[in-house]
Parts: sequence; C-alpha cells; structure tokens
Amino acid sequence: MVTAKRQFAILLPCLLTGGTEVVTLDTARAFLSLGFSVDVIVYFDEIDPVMRDAISSAGCQVIELGIHRDGGALTSIHLAFALLKQLAIGRYSLVWLQYMTPTLLPLLLARLFTRRLVACVHVAATHYTTNGIQRLRWLTRFWCNRFVCVSNTVAEGIYGSDWYQSIYASRVSVIPNSLEVEKVNAAAPKNWRQELGIEDGAAIIGYCGRLARIKGVDVLINAFALLLEMGFQAKLVVVGSGEERDNLGHLSNSLDLDDSLYFIGPLSHDAVYSAINGFDIAVVPSREEGFGLSALEAMAVGSPLVASDAGALPEIVANNQTGLLFSNGSAAELAAKLADLLGQPDLRQRLACSAKIHVADRYTFSRYQRRIAELLGSD
Repeated sequence: MVTAKRQFAILLPCLLTGGTEVVTLDTARAFLSLGFSVDVIVYFDEIDPVMRDAISSAGCQVIELGIHRDGGALTSIHLAFALLKQLAIGRYSLVWLQYMTPTLLPLLLARLFTRRLVACVHVAATHYTTNGIQRLRWLTRFWCNRFVCVSNTVAEGIYGSDWYQSIYASRVSVIPNSLEVEKVNAAAPKNWRQELGIEDGAAIIGYCGRLARIKGVDVLINAFALLLEMGFQAKLVVVGSGEERDNLGHLSNSLDLDDSLYFIGPLSHDAVYSAINGFDIAVVPSREEGFGLSALEAMAVGSPLVASDAGALPEIVANNQTGLLFSNGSAAELAAKLADLLGQPDLRQRLACSAKIHVADRYTFSRYQRRIAELLGSD
C-alpha cells in the first residue's frame, strides 16, 4: 500500500464520454485511494464538461493542454511543447498513458520525466498494423515499466497466446475494467415508455454507447428492421453521439424506421445505468472491442444482453449463460437472437440473473483497486 503523497499523472487525448474516459475516472480513483494526488492531462480541446466535472469531483486536477487536432505537423509540435512544459512542472513519480492513439509522442516524452511509466492498451490488437504491434512489443521491453491490457484477448493479440510465459511476462499485466456495483444497484430503471410515448405491448431494445462504425450500430439497425419484418412489436432506443449519427439517421430513413427508432443523444455517465436498466434487451453490436464496458454495464443492471463475438466480448459474455453472442457483422443472426429472447421470457430472466452475479463476482471496483495496488507492488 502506498502511504506517501506522490504525484500521479494520467495522459489521454480527449475527455469525452466513452469507455476510455470512464475507465480513466476509475483509474484515478484507485490511485487516489492509494495516497497519490492525481492530475489528468488532456491533450486536445475535445472536452465534455460533465465528464470533466466528474473527474474533478473525484479529487483530481484536470489539466487541459487545449491543442486543436488538425492532423498536421503543427499539432504534434504544439503537443510536444505543451506536454514537455507540464511534465517538467509536475515531475510526476508515476505517469500512466491511458490511450496510445492517435500518436505515441506523449509516451516517448513522458519517459524523460518520470521513474515509472505505465501504458494501458484499451483497443483490440486488430486496431494496430503489423508494424504497430512490433512497436508495442519494443516499447514493452525497453521503454515502459509496465504495459497494462484490459483483457486477455488484447494481451494475446499483441504478445501471442503464450505471452505469460514469454519475455514479456514480467512487464505485462491484465487488469480488466470494473464497475461500482453499489451504484449500479441503486440505478432505477428509466421509464422509456412514458418518456417516449411507447405503447405497453412493444419491447424496448436498446443500445448505449458511441456512434462509430466500429461499434456496429448499423448492424443493429438492420437487424431491428428484420425483426419487425418477422412480426415482432418492438422499438429501438439508441443512446449516444458520434461521427456516424447522420449516416445512421439516413439508414433508419431508408428502412422506414422513423416511427420505431429513437435517437436519444448522449447521457451523463451517472444516467447510463438507469438508461440501460430501462431496456427490455440491451445490444452490443461492436465490430471491434478491446474489452466491452457497455456489455459489462448491461450485465450489471440485469438487462438481457445480445453481443457480437468481436474481440474480447466472448471473454466478458459467456454465451447462453450471461448473454447471447452473434457472429460479428451478421444482422440476420442478431435478429434471430433478438427473436429468441423476445419469445422466451424465462431465457431473458435466466441470462439477466446469471449476468448480475457474474459481474458482482469478477468486476467490482474493489477488485480493480487491489489489482492496481498489486501492480505498484510488483514494480
């Protein structure tokens, strides 16, 4: 256990409302509980005020470098100077790099100003090119004190299936993401029927997350259209924002779903559990997942879950035990799984109960705190 007050910095590109930011909050809280003071350093001027306030309220200082991201060389130059200045001022005893895209520059610079450097990989290995994987392996061996992967799937994808017996074993840790089970249990179901004027007989199928292509919301919309063609009475609620919002709206219009699909927009992190708890079925249709926090959230609140078999999702969701899995990208198979759940109330109840127990047993915040403490003690 760390008792001395020491400076800890988390570096990340932006502070929006995705899974990485949620995990950033948990990581910060874990280090605060271990006696560190925590600065969260955000490179780019992409800030959600709700998430910033949540991290500040936890007891962290949020430092905004305010770099405008345009993809050019000037962005890298401005980022380098701003980050060098902050790292020199902070003289942090530990720096945790939360996300390694779009640039490795912060990771390279941080090594110059700290004794302990940790990088955390949140995305699936398929996110990287072959050369990118080789760079991560080099950084693991020669640059960072520790590489943290959020799932075994990520670790195996980067370092090989026998990574725990390889030259990387002493520098790689797998620390899954977590949830505050008490907060989840306290979240009352959102009354979507009353709020949206949905009739009692219609099942509410829901998605909550970022609207990006890798999240597969278009697969869900296509599957939902097939479900309606089968004669099921249902509505689709999509919670979130992102670059695919307009494209998804056009897809909905082309499938004539305007009366059955509701785009809600983003909600604060504290409202997410209630939102998911109000779904009759939650769907995680991702094309790529390094972990699958949205799946964990659905399981925790007891919303019957259908998820793709992409990335680490099969590691989080036990098929036909804590949820149902469908083949990545298959709208037809997703529609069939939704039909199975809608037609079998007992199956929905069994999956939901098993999922809640599974999350409470393996993915609590206290367990995450212990893993962080073990990480510090091992270096």
